[in-house]
Amino acid sequence: MTRKSIHILIAATLIFGATTFSPTVQATQFWRFVTYLDGCGANTYIVGTATRDCSGHWTYSSQQSGHWMDVNDVSCTGAPVEYEYFYEYCGGTWVPVAAEDFGVCSC
Repeated sequence: MTRKSIHILIAATLIFGATTFSPTVQATQFWRFVTYLDGCGANTYIVGTATRDCSGHWTYSSQQSGHWMDVNDVSCTGAPVEYEYFYEYCGGTWVPVAAEDFGVCSC
């Protein structure tokens, strides 16, 4: 093989590898909004947020922790589908709580 052929082969291999094996972001079914809160009862306040768009990219604001976490999933397809989950941070883990118990400190 000639030197020019070897360079072309190497360049083609690099281009193929870069385009074939490059990391991609998984598209998601839901746009996710996460709100972190501190405090109890009427004194509950937002301390941070995280948002994942329908392409799977996350955007963060302020701290990513708190006593409470409110997670909202909204459909990326335009369908009227929305889910909401509530959590309280207890004993080093996020524990699901009912909507009516959100903000009522139990630990």
